[in-house]
Amino acid sequence: MTSQILWPDGIFITKHPKRQQQQSSSSEEQQQQEAERRAKFVRELMIEKAPATIVSLVGQKEYEQCAEDLYFFLQSSVCLKLLAYDLLELLLTSAFPEMEQAFKQLQDEKHLFGQYTPPT
Repeated sequence: MTSQILWPDGIFITKHPKRQQQQSSSSEEQQQQEAERRAKFVRELMIEKAPATIVSLVGQKEYEQCAEDLYFFLQSSVCLKLLAYDLLELLLTSAFPEMEQAFKQLQDEKHLFGQYTPPT
């Protein structure tokens, strides 16, 4: 049942041609406009409406540079995925301390991921 929902016709649901045909160009334009509006709002909150105490502590120019760097960091899907994975790892190790050794082993062996080792 679940496999039929997530993989109709053996294709993952987000890549399925029927699903892609349902999205019209106008809805894509609306999504793009909404994303731009939200990005502008976040930028305004971070830079233009900065907390006075922080700005007076580090200085206006430095705060704006830091806020802009953080803003661009939050726009990067790669950085957000890495941040999400790190937060998930922290959550799991705090909930299940016995998994810490497994995560350490994964970190130590991450250079091996994707390498082909022929069967012997």
